[in-house]
Amino acid sequence: MGELQALVAADQSNQDRPKKLSEAQDALSQAQADVALVQARRQLALRAAAADVTKAGVGLAEAQAALAAAQAGSDKLALAKAQLAVREAEVALASARSDRSQLTQGPAAVTLAAAQAEVDKKRLALAEAQAALAGTRLVAPFDGTILQTYAIAGSQLTANTKVLTLANLKSLQVLASVDETAIRRVAVGQSAQVTFDALPGRSLRGQVTAVPLQGALQGGVTVYEAPIALSGAQELPLLVGMTANVQIQVGQAANALLVPTMALQRRGNSYQVLTPNPADPAAPQAVAVEVGLSDGVNTQIVRGLSLGDKVLVQLQASQSNTFNMPGMGAFGPVAGGGQTGGQQRNQPASR
Repeated sequence: MGELQALVAADQSNQDRPKKLSEAQDALSQAQADVALVQARRQLALRAAAADVTKAGVGLAEAQAALAAAQAGSDKLALAKAQLAVREAEVALASARSDRSQLTQGPAAVTLAAAQAEVDKKRLALAEAQAALAGTRLVAPFDGTILQTYAIAGSQLTANTKVLTLANLKSLQVLASVDETAIRRVAVGQSAQVTFDALPGRSLRGQVTAVPLQGALQGGVTVYEAPIALSGAQELPLLVGMTANVQIQVGQAANALLVPTMALQRRGNSYQVLTPNPADPAAPQAVAVEVGLSDGVNTQIVRGLSLGDKVLVQLQASQSNTFNMPGMGAFGPVAGGGQTGGQQRNQPASR
């Protein structure tokens, strides 16, 4: 589940963005048309200048041919006229070439460069307008269902305004609040059993998908929210926000020797249990034990007791029945336990 936020500036409304984009497109089109007109005029002038150069070149060639003929004759007046015609043709060719050069490198080229620069400027303005308009679009980071909206169509939004809440109802997960004393035992990939207060008697399997590195203080206790991916969530009428109860299986032990967790007494970094003393029932014997896995109710004894050994269990004063300890093959739930006082009962260790 996530919340989408509007990425719009506070001083611009969504309605202005399409208008500005259209204006930028029109300005770019006009600038491109201006460049095309300048280029067309320049091409016409260049072609005319090239024709003038060619014509002047032909005139010079003809004048030079006439001069050669006059030089072969004896008419001095004709020779002088031919020499003058050659000089005039050379001047005409130089002038035509100069005009063509000015069209290539002179004011016409500068005008074209300025028009092209204006096109580049308008193109940049168009790109900025397109980016501004794109910034008003909300794109969901995943496929999902809108759970709640916070904005009204047509209203102006400030930056980072919450617009809607989106959830993927096809892939639900549970955020399990794990106590700081148990989070070290949680690992990615561990299986979990999930039940729901609203659906008594129904449960789903789950799997830990991540272990948070930072916790949050809740009620004076630091807890870590571990996401649990649910399997078969579509089979139940689940709604976002329902209360779930999660038991994470942190380990397994086949044919484990079990005693009630309430029978354990902690002494520093070690544990012990009290066993009946046949010689003096009022003075039970303390036996050091090595514990293994625990589900909060029962604890595995790795060393110190044997099957059938009896241990003393602290019960609340209101409890008088004996425990019935079935055999167990697996441990799992991360859970906490409390210390209670009261009378003692004999309880055999079991598998």
